[in-house]
Amino acid sequence: MILKLLDYIEINGDKTFDDMPFNKVDSLVLTAMSYLKFDRHVPAKEENLIGITLKEISQSEELDYLFKDERMRSLNEPLFYALLKSKRFGNLRLRDFLDIIDDGMAVQFCAMTVIFENGLTYVCFRGTDDNLVGWREDFNMMFKGPVPAQTMSLVYLEAVANRIEGDFFVGGHSKGGNLAIFSSSNAGPDIQNRIVKIFSHDGPGFAPEFYKSSGYENISHKIEKQVPKSSIFGLWLFTPSNYDIILSDGEGQKQHNPFNWYIDSKSQNDFIYADSLDETYEIKNRIFNEWVNETSSDEACEVIDIIFTLIENSGVKNMNDLNGIDHIVSAMKNFIHEYHELDASKKTKIIEVIALYSEIKTRESQKHYEAKYRHFFETLKSDVQNSITGKKNRN
Repeated sequence: MILKLLDYIEINGDKTFDDMPFNKVDSLVLTAMSYLKFDRHVPAKEENLIGITLKEISQSEELDYLFKDERMRSLNEPLFYALLKSKRFGNLRLRDFLDIIDDGMAVQFCAMTVIFENGLTYVCFRGTDDNLVGWREDFNMMFKGPVPAQTMSLVYLEAVANRIEGDFFVGGHSKGGNLAIFSSSNAGPDIQNRIVKIFSHDGPGFAPEFYKSSGYENISHKIEKQVPKSSIFGLWLFTPSNYDIILSDGEGQKQHNPFNWYIDSKSQNDFIYADSLDETYEIKNRIFNEWVNETSSDEACEVIDIIFTLIENSGVKNMNDLNGIDHIVSAMKNFIHEYHELDASKKTKIIEVIALYSEIKTRESQKHYEAKYRHFFETLKSDVQNSITGKKNRN
C-alpha cells in the first residue's frame, strides 16, 4: 500500500512527538501547509509572540480565504481540516508571518514560524505560489544572485531566531527549500549552531561557488534534500550528490507536488526511495543547466523581463488566470498578439536565446546517447571481429 501526505496525517494523527520524533515527512507537511493563504490570519512579528492556533483560524469569518488558490483548493482544504483534527499537528501555533509580493522588485517571499506544544519550532519558507511574479523571480534566480527573496530569507531568519527559545528546524518546498539553505548558510555561527536540520524538498540548487563558502560548509551536514525521480526544479543549477531520490505520482511537474510524494506504509514516517533519476529528466536538467551556464546573465535577465511582460500584458497576473482551457486559449491568443507588437530587436533577443537552448539540447542529447550506446557498439564490434578471426582459424 502506498501512502501520500493526507494519508500520513490521518494515520499518524494520534502520535505525539514522544511517540514518533519529528521527521522529514512532518517537514513536508508543514511546507505544504505554508501555501495556504494565511495573510489574514497569522500575526506578523511585530504583532504578538503567542501566535494563533489552527482552531482559532478555523473559527474565523474569513476562513475560506485560506483556500483562495483555486488550483489547489481540492487539496489545501482537506489538508487544513486533517491538520486541525490531528493530535500531532492540531495544537501547533503560527506566528511571525511575512508575505511580500512586489512586481517592481520582482519578488515573491513568504515565511512563518511554526511552534508545537512541546516547544519544537520550525522556520518555514514558502515556495513559489500562484503569483506570476514568483515565477519571474525563479528564472532570475537561475542567472543572478542573490535575488530579493534570498536576501529577505536571511533577514527573516536572523530576526526570528532571536524570538525562538532553544534549537529549531528550517525548511521549505521548491524555492522555499532554496531559501532555507541560503539563509542557514549565510547566518552567523550562533544561529547555525542552533539549527537542528535544514529540509529542502525539491528546492533548486545554487551556482558552484556557493558550496565553497565556509557558511555552507558549516551546515552542509544538517541538510536533508529530496528530489522526485522525475525532478525538474530540484536539480536546477548545481546540486551536490548528497540528496535522496523519492518516488512520486505522475510525471514532470506533477512529481513536484508534495501531495503526490510516496510515503512508506511500513515505517509510516519516511518516503519511498528510487535508485536513480529518470533518464529523460536527467538529460533535460543537464540541458537546462548547460543553457544557464552558456547564456549571458544580462541577456537572459533581459529576455526573462520581456517574456514575463508579454505574459502580463496578455492578461495573466496570477496562475489561476490559466485555470481552465478557455483561459489558456485566450491568454495564448493575447500573448501571440503582444509578441507580434514587439520591436524587432526584442524579438531577435528571444530568438537567439531559444536558438542557443535548441543547439545545446541537440548537442547534449547526442553526447548522452553516444556515451550510453558506446559500450554496446564496442562489444558488437568485438564480437564481429572475434567471429571473423574464428572463421579464419577454422579455414
